Amino acid sequence: MPLKRAVLLLTTLMLAACGQQTSLNGPQPSGAQNQTSTQLGKGALYEITFQGVGGPHPSSTAAVLGKSALGTQTLSDVSTGSLAFTPLVVDTFRTGNTRHIRAVYRVTNNTAAPIGHLTFVPVDTDEDSDAATTTTTTPTVGSTYFKDLTTFGATDASGRAGDLTPTTGKMLGAQGAVAFDPASTPYVALDTSSLSPAAPAGLVVASRASAGWRASTPLDVGDSTTIAFAVDLANSSPQTDPFSFSVVVTEADDPVPNVTVYQVGDGRQQLFTSAAPVLLKTFRGDVPNQSTPVSTVSLPIVSNGADQPLTASGNGFFEGFLNRSADGRYLLVPGYATVPGYPNVATSTAVTRVVGRVDAAGTTDTSTTTTAFSGASIRGVASPDGSRFYMVGGTGGVQLEPLGESASQSVVSGGPTDLFQTGIFAGQLYATFNDSTGRVSFVQVGSGLPLGGGRSYTALPGVPASINTDFSGFFFADLSPSVAGLDTLYFTAIGGSEIQKYTFDGTRWRLNGRFTLNQRGSFGLTGYAYGSNVLLYSTSANTLITLTDSSGYNAPINGRVVTLATAPANTDFRGVTLALEPLPLP
Repeated sequence: MPLKRAVLLLTTLMLAACGQQTSLNGPQPSGAQNQTSTQLGKGALYEITFQGVGGPHPSSTAAVLGKSALGTQTLSDVSTGSLAFTPLVVDTFRTGNTRHIRAVYRVTNNTAAPIGHLTFVPVDTDEDSDAATTTTTTPTVGSTYFKDLTTFGATDASGRAGDLTPTTGKMLGAQGAVAFDPASTPYVALDTSSLSPAAPAGLVVASRASAGWRASTPLDVGDSTTIAFAVDLANSSPQTDPFSFSVVVTEADDPVPNVTVYQVGDGRQQLFTSAAPVLLKTFRGDVPNQSTPVSTVSLPIVSNGADQPLTASGNGFFEGFLNRSADGRYLLVPGYATVPGYPNVATSTAVTRVVGRVDAAGTTDTSTTTTAFSGASIRGVASPDGSRFYMVGGTGGVQLEPLGESASQSVVSGGPTDLFQTGIFAGQLYATFNDSTGRVSFVQVGSGLPLGGGRSYTALPGVPASINTDFSGFFFADLSPSVAGLDTLYFTAIGGSEIQKYTFDGTRWRLNGRFTLNQRGSFGLTGYAYGSNVLLYSTSANTLITLTDSSGYNAPINGRVVTLATAPANTDFRGVTLALEPLPLP
């Protein structure tokens, strides 16, 4: 996805040729408690210098090298302001002939605008032959992103620039194996074609990497996150390794996520009550009328060892709710453990129901089955981390089952059993109902994430309990600093064509309005909140749409509906969720 905003920033990593590996979650090195943050203004080059790394008292300082205007940008730049960088940890270790190096900062957003996904992209700079003024800042070496390489003896090591590669931070795993550190900022492939960073006088930006260190969560004004800049040094030799070097990066934002939809059918046959293939299609979250998805994952249609086929009912309009695990690592897919074409699959008592787990590489696990929804639809699945699943459907209430098992247990005693969707927000499990008695439409399930049975449903005060309001998809956001926790709630309603917005005042939820979507029904719903903006995505049987509610907390929902994709002939869209974060580059 294209990155928005660009500001050239120089991050210098003065890193030792020797040292011990340090955990990001472990103690800080000696001297870290005396380090202070430096305000890094936009439109300037900076050098962050580390001194005494590997010694008893490491330190780090930031210095302004030069300032330049951003110039004409085709991108959406943030308003003027600054980021604050506080050095936390520098670590380095060697395996084989490769040295792994990492510097970790706490970065605080002191700009005047929220940042969707703070991203740092390596940049190659050259001398500007047309410049009237000679710069005092040296360019990067050749076509690399690195500069100012020196050895321990302060001799020039520019010839080693080609041995340096930006990467995701590493750690030593079991039996000394090197693995990505999950606490590090992932270095991922990105579409950086829209970036136009401006170099200071005397330099030009020759190129930029098609990758960057990308934070996965939004950064509101005043909020902080950790960014780990990591580099691998090949052909490592203590005698000739660079003792210090710099990497040039540009700061960018990637505020709009990709989204993934649950598609029923592959277009080869019309959809009826029989089982149909399931495809997960990922689309850009900001491009109208896409005819080709970013990626497609086909769920298996035959058994393979413990893995079962996963199909959907061709006309099961109230099933196929798609979710992402709370830790963002997996897509969660409900379905039926039978081959395409099986008749009347949603009401079958002979076919077991199955949960699919899909990771960012497209690897599927369909080894989890249940008979709890026998004779009825399985509709939605939630999970904290892909190791256990909360399942809902046309009967059985909320069911809990570990990955790879074939028997589930009921979580709730009593109450409605015909559920539409379930989801986890801020560590709490929720569900929507198809309750013909009008007792409840949306509830909290137990407290937190229940691990056993005997729990109860709790209605949210102010959310209506009406037979005319069967909520299906839902999404929470935290928009007000004056209200603790989640304070904004969006719903889609089965059979309707609208999104409803509710606001919590600390005591009660109140309706802020309805937004008509003008599509055939309204089914799935997901969103992404940053600042006061909430990007909403919803599906009907034939469309994927988006709108941005910029009204903020306790205000009527607003926005303009944009169609992102239309379901192909002989297929239907069902659920929608945010796409998984991209995998780190190898």
